[in-house]
Amino acid sequence: MVFVHGWGGSSQYWRSTAQVFSEDFDCLIYDLRGFGQSVLPVDYDGVYDLEDYVFDLVELLQALDISQSFVLNAHSMGASIAALFAEQYPQQVEKLILNCNGVFEYDERAFAIFQKIGGDIVRFRFPWLKQVPFMDRLAIADF
Repeated sequence: MVFVHGWGGSSQYWRSTAQVFSEDFDCLIYDLRGFGQSVLPVDYDGVYDLEDYVFDLVELLQALDISQSFVLNAHSMGASIAALFAEQYPQQVEKLILNCNGVFEYDERAFAIFQKIGGDIVRFRFPWLKQVPFMDRLAIADF
């Protein structure tokens, strides 16, 4: 079972759930790029699309040599990433669990504003936290 956390969270969100499921599944939790204990690239320009996170998941699965189908369990923005992944790689998704997916009528302008503000928060959070010893770990790693 692969777990994808939501926006503003980290792999810590899934830790206790994965421990329970680990009796019946091999579980994989990871931090989305720019969240938790992941490191933003030096050339980060504040813009990641959901497709970028899908690509990251594909790269992670390839690096771990996971080619069999699996249960994909995702929350919030992670659920949107998981839905895109399932659409593009249906052969790899045995079951899809979408938690708090926030299904709503798509409004291009509202979504663009949300994405801009969200990208700015992620971009500005990282450099500021990096200046305060251990703050980067305390502020978001345990979300």
